[in-house]
Amino acid sequence: MKLGIFGGTFNPPHTAHLIGAELVREKFYLDRILFIPTYIPPHKEQPEISPAARMRMLHIAIEDNPYFQLLDLEIKRREISYTVDTIREIIAKNPGDSLYLIMGTDQALEFREWKEPETLLTLLEFIIVTRPGFDRERIDKILRGKAQFFELNIDISSTMIRNRIKDGKSIRYLIPKSVREYIIANGLYRWND
Repeated sequence: MKLGIFGGTFNPPHTAHLIGAELVREKFYLDRILFIPTYIPPHKEQPEISPAARMRMLHIAIEDNPYFQLLDLEIKRREISYTVDTIREIIAKNPGDSLYLIMGTDQALEFREWKEPETLLTLLEFIIVTRPGFDRERIDKILRGKAQFFELNIDISSTMIRNRIKDGKSIRYLIPKSVREYIIANGLYRWND
């Protein structure tokens, strides 16, 4: 089985996450995309929204796609989440499967700062979701030619959504309706609608 590994804070999950995952799945003939929210990301500030709330939003966002699966491996660890530890756990549970780590160009450019990058290069392949104008040669060098590239030109980010909420602006169509309703119902990101 070909498994796409899509980790992140998903704070909140948005339509670019979902569209990107679906298009990557189709283009690279992946059997399933495993969404893995971090407990505490090693290279970012800890999210103000609880891991349980981020898990719930992600569950709501992907529940109607039979090719998407939510894994709580990193949430259950209740510590800083390192990709290499998660990949080892997935390999142990799915021996013989081919793993493809899906990430953006920013993460790819920081890859050498990750825990055990050399080990990761031996365990899986990489699918880099890019925007126009990225430095392919630099990423190829960092990932030693193990990267495949997929261009996605959708300018939506979780930071943008959080800022729009704080500024009282609409987030309609930027995130799934069910996630928007969850955010409003639970007053997340200081929603005051």
